[in-house]
Amino acid sequence: VEIGVYEGENTLNILNNLKIKKLFLIDPYELYDNYYTGKNHYGVDQPSLASAEKKAKNRLKPFSNKVVWIHKKSENVLNETPNNLDFVYIDGNHQYEYVKKDIENYYKKLRQGGILAGHDIDNAFYREHEGVTQAVVEFASKNNLKLNIGNKDWFIIKGEKKINNGRK
Repeated sequence: VEIGVYEGENTLNILNNLKIKKLFLIDPYELYDNYYTGKNHYGVDQPSLASAEKKAKNRLKPFSNKVVWIHKKSENVLNETPNNLDFVYIDGNHQYEYVKKDIENYYKKLRQGGILAGHDIDNAFYREHEGVTQAVVEFASKNNLKLNIGNKDWFIIKGEKKINNGRK
């Protein structure tokens, strides 16, 4: 599952580099009313998202047999995606409450050892990504899970606990 497809650049990278049998692409391609960061980043009008969707569909045409497009918000499609997933990548709405909801909802859908990952975990220089950082760190800490961070991406392996090093 990939939540937040936009122009499909990351999707193409996933499909080119991982052995994916079926990838569920979740993106409503519509503006959220109160998502000002998204509007600043992607544009303030619906045509910019329609253009992004068109680019994504053209870019991913060679993989049409491997992708399933779902044009809804991620919280509304839990019954349309299978359980026991191997991989979920979150890069949708970056506000805390949406990231938190995506993490909680889709972590449950992973098989043991499956990977929950995402984009835009940044330091304080990127204020628009604070919601991502807060939700990811909070979830990993609350569940005593090992959080792996590299560049702007993060991942958690379901069931992999962080090492305590003797501290309580």
